Amino acid sequence: MKKFLKLTFIILLFVLLTFSNTSFANEIIYINSTEDYLSFAINNEFYNGYENKTIVLNTDLDFENQPVPIVSGKFKGVFDGQGYSFKNIKLEPGKDFCFNLGLFEENWGLIKKIVVESGSITGESITGAICGRNSGVVEQCANFVNIS
Repeated sequence: MKKFLKLTFIILLFVLLTFSNTSFANEIIYINSTEDYLSFAINNEFYNGYENKTIVLNTDLDFENQPVPIVSGKFKGVFDGQGYSFKNIKLEPGKDFCFNLGLFEENWGLIKKIVVESGSITGESITGAICGRNSGVVEQCANFVNIS
């Protein structure tokens, strides 16, 4: 019986050590430029809404004379803006192809500490600066852009 318990303990320890550094851990992705944000936004659906991932914004993002990529589909991760701003955004229906219009089409995760500083947002029905539809948590965010 002691050998069986010892063997069971060794197998359990092996399994725990083997899988402790796999995708079960919360991965952190850093955004350091508008190009990084573009990559993050267009890959949301490919990466299952970034579930179990934390996205950290490390700088203000200025979209002057650039299209603003919308995070389409359900965002399920954590987006920490660290108080940084989105500047010169322009979101309009038709151009952005999303039913829910906002920087995030649908939030099912946590979005915190971002500022929408300047630009314009023109929507039809379900429109917001941070997210078009929120089924998650938005905290410590600010919007200074008119929405019409």
